[in-house]
Amino acid sequence: MTTTATKVLTDRINRIEVSATMAITAEALKMQAAGIDLANFGAGEPHFATPEHIKRAAIEAIEQNFSKYTAVAGVPQVRMDPVPAIVFHGDRDTTVDAGNGTAVVEQCVGATRAAGDGRADATRTTVDRGVAPGGRSYTRTIFRDATGAVLAEQWLVHGAGHAWFGGDASGSYTDPAGPDASEQMLRFFSACARRAIT
Repeated sequence: MTTTATKVLTDRINRIEVSATMAITAEALKMQAAGIDLANFGAGEPHFATPEHIKRAAIEAIEQNFSKYTAVAGVPQVRMDPVPAIVFHGDRDTTVDAGNGTAVVEQCVGATRAAGDGRADATRTTVDRGVAPGGRSYTRTIFRDATGAVLAEQWLVHGAGHAWFGGDASGSYTDPAGPDASEQMLRFFSACARRAIT
């Protein structure tokens, strides 16, 4: 005999739908099995086996007990060579505080300063404003080091909430009126070759 609480819980569990991420991944696997060449951005997993040098580095890190949470500021060796970052945020987002994106940008710029090699001694920022084809206005701030290399871009999308900008209107948490975040990320990371860790 089932209790009322068990029945309520079972009913709720049975109403849980497959996540959009897993549905996209399943569809991508079907398409790949059918011979369709595609780049699957669903689950954020690479479409290839983990390279051997990464496996060896992971094993080495574990053997050196480098497996704990790091300090908020990050790992000093890694901070000396920051990874360029691009951040999008709606100025009416009530789900994620805009300060999170600002902290990412500050970490990129600050890490370059921490390297002490003069790259960030004269950090320059440029600001441009525009309107996306969908109608939302935005402010884009570009941060460069003294050599002109881009450290970060921060996009503030005006009047926008918590969303993936430029996404399909039928998707969850998408805002087709904003700038196309996917297009801008491809542009940004294509132009920003990550500096090698020395």
